[in-house]
Amino acid sequence: MVHEMENDILAQFPNLACQIKNRAFAAEVKIFLEIPKKKEFEQAQKKLWHEIKENRKAPFMTKGARLKNKLAASLAFLGKSLCLTIGKQLVDR
Repeated sequence: MVHEMENDILAQFPNLACQIKNRAFAAEVKIFLEIPKKKEFEQAQKKLWHEIKENRKAPFMTKGARLKNKLAASLAFLGKSLCLTIGKQLVDR
């Protein structure tokens, strides 16, 4: 759904590319942190991690991006394992 939203909005408002990528990043991280660590979800987790890596610069390039997004992006630059470990701890609070 995030990609559909991205495509629809970018088709009409190409100048909102950073904002759309920032929003996509937030949605991807939220889902990534909520996926259970089970064999059956491995492919979904890999795909989301790939998307997160592609969009992790967006919060820093988007004026008015939430601090939460910038912190999540910083975690994403530290790697998948640290992002999962620290991110899940923060979400569970």
